[in-house]
Amino acid sequence: MQESTTCSYAVQDKAWVNDPDGAPWEVYTVLADAPEASPADSCASCC
Repeated sequence: MQESTTCSYAVQDKAWVNDPDGAPWEVYTVLADAPEASPADSCASCC
């Protein structure tokens, strides 16, 4: 899980899971607007 990470224009908490068939899912909650956009490579998933 990543907490308070900035991706694009939002500060988010993120988690990654796989469904029963093995398909990956990213689940996130937007916490706030980011003061400025983050670089595109900072939004890549960690898993």
